[in-house]
Amino acid sequence: TLVDDKSSFDAVVSSASPGDTIKLKNGTWTNTTLGFYANGTENNPIVVTAQTAGEVILTGTSRLEIYGKYLEVHNLDFKNGALSSGHVVEFRKGSSELAENCRLSNCRILNYNPTSDDTEYKWISLFGKNNRVDHCTFSGKNHEGALLVVWLNGTANYHQIDHNYFSDIPRLDRNGAETIRIGTSTNSMTESRTIVEHNVFEKCDGELEIISNKSGFNIYRYNTFINNDGGLTLRHGNDCEVYGNFFFGASGKSCGGVRIIGERHRVYNNYFQDLEGTSTRAAISAMNGVLNSPLSRYFQVKDAEIVHNTIVSCKQAFAFGVGKNDELSLPPLNCVVANNVVDKMTGNDPIDYIDDPIDLSY
Repeated sequence: TLVDDKSSFDAVVSSASPGDTIKLKNGTWTNTTLGFYANGTENNPIVVTAQTAGEVILTGTSRLEIYGKYLEVHNLDFKNGALSSGHVVEFRKGSSELAENCRLSNCRILNYNPTSDDTEYKWISLFGKNNRVDHCTFSGKNHEGALLVVWLNGTANYHQIDHNYFSDIPRLDRNGAETIRIGTSTNSMTESRTIVEHNVFEKCDGELEIISNKSGFNIYRYNTFINNDGGLTLRHGNDCEVYGNFFFGASGKSCGGVRIIGERHRVYNNYFQDLEGTSTRAAISAMNGVLNSPLSRYFQVKDAEIVHNTIVSCKQAFAFGVGKNDELSLPPLNCVVANNVVDKMTGNDPIDYIDDPIDLSY
């Protein structure tokens, strides 16, 4: 069914059945909130798509809400609009009406920015469980608020974020500009079990944390990081895996790799090259922790495995015990650093031990 305005879209969606496809007519849709509330099935999802890919532009204050089961959105472009708060795309209708097994695919959000960079809203908010964001392009975000957030409600959500391109996020010079954040400090001891794989992050300079992990049992694999002024940070939570990723730096930028905080994380089989960052932006760093740390501070690094990584032409390969002061007094404990290849280092301190000795096996 082809629809040409919001009222016809709402009418068709309200009567949609599994297997239906709803096409938005080519053109510019201004200040349009699309409420995609329906239920498909695993074998017959309900699909919303563009009449022609690249020819449907949502702008102004346009946004999208996805609520139900087995819903898919394809080929929509959000371009040159802005919100005052909230979310450009959110996988829910209300606080307790969350999406399950829904998908946003082959869509673009480009330069969807307010006049002031201290206006905070998210571009993508994943609620519910078993949802997927894939093959999308997100470029040019310059304001407060993480670009893509996974929100937790006490149970694992099993989301998948894959094959997306994130680019051209200028430095904000303050917290709140992560490209991806999974969880919050408040629920950081909760399992998320989200998979982030096969994405490209290029010139995502918003802040130190390109990806901010704030939950447990997440997997980050097969992603490529190019010329980013920051790194992948396991900020809160435990039991995450980081493997098979590529990190490429650029001259004149403090490009980083992986920063570790918390327990039982595994960082292995990654490749780091030409990174000029040190300390928290070293190729691989492990922070000091806080005694009896509250959820919002720094838990001690324990039982980390840092193995089989390749580090080439970086300024600092490893930094252990980063941030040591009277509060951050607990060095990494019971960690294994083994079988890593380090070559052609450019800095004076390719391996930096803030505390000596640190309890590492290597």
